[in-house]
Amino acid sequence: MASNDDSAASLSQLFAQGLEVQREIENGQMNSSSREYQERVKKGVGLLEDSTRIVNRLDLFSSNEELDEVATANLKYLLLPALLGDLTLQLMGEERVDVLRRARVYVADYLQRCKSYSITSEEVPTATQPVATTGQQSFEQMTATRQAKIARQQALKETNNKLKELDRRLSSGLPVDEDVQREQTLLLLQSWVYKCLDHVISIDKEMEILSHMEQMKKSGVPPRPEPVADKLPFKPILITREMIKSKVFGAGYPSLPTVSLEEFHEQEAARIQQELERQKAAAQSSGCHGDDDHQSSDEDDEKLQRARAFDEFKDEHRRGEGNKKGKG
Repeated sequence: MASNDDSAASLSQLFAQGLEVQREIENGQMNSSSREYQERVKKGVGLLEDSTRIVNRLDLFSSNEELDEVATANLKYLLLPALLGDLTLQLMGEERVDVLRRARVYVADYLQRCKSYSITSEEVPTATQPVATTGQQSFEQMTATRQAKIARQQALKETNNKLKELDRRLSSGLPVDEDVQREQTLLLLQSWVYKCLDHVISIDKEMEILSHMEQMKKSGVPPRPEPVADKLPFKPILITREMIKSKVFGAGYPSLPTVSLEEFHEQEAARIQQELERQKAAAQSSGCHGDDDHQSSDEDDEKLQRARAFDEFKDEHRRGEGNKKGKG
């Protein structure tokens, strides 16, 4: 049988490896449903479970002792149920309800231990009296719950900042006394109190949802189908100039004009101008300068003069001017 010293050395190694896996999972970028991720989670759970067995065999903690009586080197092992609960929540491939129940036992045990050692004064919700979820709370309770969560997040942030400062001091290579190491471990324990309180609330909410789904399944109530409109792809509408014109001028409706009177005259004048230029070009290319050409040129000049006169008339007279019939 291994001696206590050997067991303590083995415990230190197992705990360090399990803590490393937990931090790797927490800060990593792996897909939680991937095989590699799940294998790492299971490895971490196994390391922490082995550590817990050694702690129980060595009787490192007692229910009737004070925090000051716990050796600094052993304080960190109080984290074991918190780490186990955190990693258990990441497990997939099992019944989710069983995973949630097991994780809740771990985190509630951690919170109870921290309260018994006066590390926290937070009330620990029991499994028979879960945290009230949003659907069960009044407006005042919801407000209080939200404020409590904000306070925990702020306290966790401040605790983590202190931890980072102590980590820098401990990793500097300079001599550090036991008080600094103990303060670091106590801050780490406190930070996990905030995390586990959030875990309990999250677990209870998920348990409520799963219970409701199971009741609906037993009663034969089918799940509410998603609205068809939500499944239709969103297509942006591109409005073109042609679309705007068709709306304004009534394209597609024979009873409505497609252009205004002014636009019609402008188009006619442009068409006449183009026709005159085409005829002039044809006459120059043929080399004919007879009387017929002279007469045609005179006619063209006359048409051009009429078009110009009409343009000048439009510039000097507004549309409808002089049309006083029926207006008294």
